[in-house]
Amino acid sequence: MVGDHRRRRHIGTMSRPTRRYHAEKAVAALLLLAGTIFSFGGYRYGLGSMRHWGAGAFPFVCGLALIVLSVVCLCSAAKGREAGTGSVWRGMGAIAAGMAGFAAIIGSWGLLPATFLLASLSGIGTGKLKVRHILALAASLCLLMYLLFVILLRLPLPIFRGTYG
Repeated sequence: MVGDHRRRRHIGTMSRPTRRYHAEKAVAALLLLAGTIFSFGGYRYGLGSMRHWGAGAFPFVCGLALIVLSVVCLCSAAKGREAGTGSVWRGMGAIAAGMAGFAAIIGSWGLLPATFLLASLSGIGTGKLKVRHILALAASLCLLMYLLFVILLRLPLPIFRGTYG
């Protein structure tokens, strides 16, 4: 038959997408384990309070975030779907540029402009959002950050250069 040679060649072997999803499951499981280890380790150091974080609070929170993200990746790989589409490098480059811009201007301009730049440059990485949506997202993130950290938690943060909240 015409198609027999193609069918016989793949008997007993996994196709590339199947291998990729198995690899994604394995990596997500390892990240889940790492997040669990970080969370338990951070908890052992002590979490402190909301105002005065202890030595283990940051590793604990990062571990929890890693657990949540790895569960999402694990579920996505189990369903056999890709987590996202498009160029991964574009997104990573935009986020790296946003972080570099944040680090470059936070000392001279303040927290709100640096956060606005971070969100704006990172939003470009999706390639799906319009400029006005990116700017609205960045502005709402700055507002949320101001309300949460300065108004609600009353942290003395340098909002603009020389101005503390």
